[in-house]
Amino acid sequence: MFLTGGCRMKVARRALGSCIILFVALAFASSIFAQAETEVETLEGVQQETAPGEAVIQAGSPEQVAPTEPEARVMPTGSAASVAPEPAVPTEAKPTEWVWGEVVSVDAANKQIVIKHLDYDTYEEVQTILKVGDKTLFENVAALGDIKAGNHLTADFKIVEGSNVADLIVVEKDAQR
Repeated sequence: MFLTGGCRMKVARRALGSCIILFVALAFASSIFAQAETEVETLEGVQQETAPGEAVIQAGSPEQVAPTEPEARVMPTGSAASVAPEPAVPTEAKPTEWVWGEVVSVDAANKQIVIKHLDYDTYEEVQTILKVGDKTLFENVAALGDIKAGNHLTADFKIVEGSNVADLIVVEKDAQR
C-alpha cells in the first residue's frame, strides 16, 4: 500500500513526535531512579540491623561517638605502606581594607605612615598608622622616602596581628607637586 506525499508527512510527524515523547519519558524516569538509588545508598549508611531490645543510634545524636583523630590514608608503595597526613586546612583569608586620606607623617626608620582620614562609621576625622612591609607595592612614587606630609594617598591594607600592614600605596599625582 502506497501513501501519498501528504500522508507520508503526517505519519513521519507522528512518528517523530512519539519518539520525542518516549525520549523525554525515559529521561525523566531515569532521573527518578537515579535519585531513588542515591537515597537508598545514604539510608544504607544510617540503617543498621538490630536485635530485639537494641536501640538504633541515629546519625547526629548525642549517643554517637565521633572519632577524635582523622583517618589516615594508606598509600601502597614498593616497601611498607606509608601513612599520608591530612593536608592542613588553609586559614580564612583576611579581607583587604582600604583608606584614603592625607599623610600626616612618614617614619622611614620604623616604616610607618600616619594618615588622617574620615571614619565612615562614626563620621569623625581619625588617624590611622600604616606599616609598610617588604611586599608593599607603591604607585606614582618609587619608595617610602618619596612620600611627604600633605600628600593624599589611597592604601589597601590587611590587619595582621593588630597592625595595619599596607599591600598597595597609591599617591595621588596632584599631591606630589
